[in-house]
Amino acid sequence: MGAPVVIRGVEVEARADGDLDVTYRVETAAPALVPARTMCRVGDRNLIYPMAQGEPAGTRLSSLYRADPFDERATACQIDFLYAAPSDQTHWRPAGRACWQAGVLRDGACADASFPPPVLAAAGAVVLEWTALELHDSSAVLTALFTLTQPVEGDRRFIGTIRCDDSLGKVAGEAALAFVPLDQIPVGASVFGPLTFALERTPAADAQCAVEIVSRTVGSSGGGERIHAQYCVTTRSVRIGRC
Repeated sequence: MGAPVVIRGVEVEARADGDLDVTYRVETAAPALVPARTMCRVGDRNLIYPMAQGEPAGTRLSSLYRADPFDERATACQIDFLYAAPSDQTHWRPAGRACWQAGVLRDGACADASFPPPVLAAAGAVVLEWTALELHDSSAVLTALFTLTQPVEGDRRFIGTIRCDDSLGKVAGEAALAFVPLDQIPVGASVFGPLTFALERTPAADAQCAVEIVSRTVGSSGGGERIHAQYCVTTRSVRIGRC
């Protein structure tokens, strides 16, 4: 019996601004979403650009890679093709891999030595850098470079929590990691993006906000909540640990 998804005609085009365009064709036996997730070595990081979730199989698909927040160009990139049924975008299965290095594209994974783990100044299962906090319109938007340094069990999912204190009291919220898919990246990889927390009101500009990245079990498998990162953040400063 053949594979349910076949990837063909993969091409990588490097733009003048350093972005990469990945295009490919997909053959499927049944309707499927088939995105491409690209991880590149950029500076001393293994940087993933969040993949588009809604890429239905068609005549030709495309995926953009951007090395935010870095200005450096990628030196090696591994492209993972994944697939899932349109009705279930939580269980992604591998459909194939390609490696782009020094302008040459080949089938299969890149060598492990192409993506050594980063050396980080901070400890923790999830490390935040390049962190910025915006407070407006009854929301808090935390943008950062998130690096996963330790694995999490397959029955657990990451979520962000925030609690801001100001002269009016406390306000708290949670955010799904839709644009920062830590559940879907390998250990040692980084992804840059925002977490948007909906709040009951807008915290004051000088509010002090406790941010945590936690994981929770899916369904009834038990295990409780685990804290993987703690930061004390304001619109002007970032500190590791509790506020």
